[in-house]
Amino acid sequence: MGTTEEGRFDTTEASPWMRPFVPPRFLSNAHLQTIVGNLMPRTYSLPEPESQLIEVESATSHGASFVLCQCHWQPAEVRSQRLTMIIVH
Repeated sequence: MGTTEEGRFDTTEASPWMRPFVPPRFLSNAHLQTIVGNLMPRTYSLPEPESQLIEVESATSHGASFVLCQCHWQPAEVRSQRLTMIIVH
């Protein structure tokens, strides 16, 4: 990856998550994207969650702080090719 002669970032060889978002022609309006996104059926292909205790604060005088997380780990071959997303609610 590099830059073009105009100094812009060349995305032709970039990973999919590095490329700019280009909506389908009929969904170029952001409001329409929101409405259609809520009406279209969704499919979730995440594996079953795995409960895991994650230490979020080192041991102090009160002890360490842990959070119980529900982790949906992707298979190793998928994980090596994609970013990891952490969603905190």
